[in-house]
Amino acid sequence: MKDSPVSGFLSDTLPEIDRVLSWFRRGADCSLTRATEEFVSTFLGAVDHDGALIPKLNMYPPELLGRVLTQHETAPDHPLAWLNLGFALRRMALLGTSDAATINARRLDQAMQCFRRSLDLESKNVRAWTGCALVEHQRGDHEREIDCYQRALAIDPSDPGLWLLYSAALEAAGRHEEALTNIDSAYHYYLLAGQPAEFQPVFEGFPNARTDLRTVH
Repeated sequence: MKDSPVSGFLSDTLPEIDRVLSWFRRGADCSLTRATEEFVSTFLGAVDHDGALIPKLNMYPPELLGRVLTQHETAPDHPLAWLNLGFALRRMALLGTSDAATINARRLDQAMQCFRRSLDLESKNVRAWTGCALVEHQRGDHEREIDCYQRALAIDPSDPGLWLLYSAALEAAGRHEEALTNIDSAYHYYLLAGQPAEFQPVFEGFPNARTDLRTVH
């Protein structure tokens, strides 16, 4: 995989994130408003849910967002730094729906560059391949999304959530029969994983009633 440019990742950030980033670079020299802290916690919760590797907390502190956004500057050879930044940039594009389409497209391009950089440093990185797939999903390129999920599952097929996302991508690409086949695989690994609570609503009544793939994303 070719190396990607690694500059300009923190241009065109959301105003709330820019505020926290400036505060973090100044050494957290003042108190942030409660609204800003709540935004950060919600944002990082979504980034965590998407697949970033950050501590799982009830309330995510602004300092953690600062570290997620700047770790690639101090540790450019660490795959985790690029992974987490990629998920943050993708989430910015997802939240910045009122921004110009060109800005959101640039954020997605930057997110993809981060995931590819992470893969350059650690090729068997399931989360980075999943991040690539999520970017392609937002772009509407479901065939490329499918390829990314296939690469992730070739590394680790044990995650039922990954099989669900793969099945949803197949369905979105119009490959209905393949999607149904892979839902069976998702259910198989769901059972092997001990029926995790987070997936129980998805598989309730399965296989007698097929799960609605529109609810996966």
